[in-house]
Amino acid sequence: MRVRSSLRDRIKITFDDQEVEELGQLKAEILNSGTEVIKNAVLRFQPPKGAEILDINVAPVDGVSSVFFDSERVEVSLDYINPVKEHNHRLMLSIILTGSAENMLVHGGPLQARWGRNRPRHGTEVW
Repeated sequence: MRVRSSLRDRIKITFDDQEVEELGQLKAEILNSGTEVIKNAVLRFQPPKGAEILDINVAPVDGVSSVFFDSERVEVSLDYINPVKEHNHRLMLSIILTGSAENMLVHGGPLQARWGRNRPRHGTEVW
């Protein structure tokens, strides 16, 4: 949102009653573009330096065995993720954080990419 400079000092952003200087959101669609079920995958998301994770949401929970997060990382453990072409199995992940979600570090399974720069090409995709 663009705000006139004369108004910026009058606006405050809070999260859980704590003032936040900048609020960002990463939305990711997680899917298996291959032809085989991926089993026992773990996806890890790490915010850029200086940013802190405030909250997350994963939906739907089919195939998700656990979700953990703290201010420095998100870890989503999957029992399985079916191929999207045959089963239309997709997970939607939303991460709320202080600062920008640009350059979010993503690891997991066949995937390792820096958010916003390298888009995964095979296996589990995050975009």
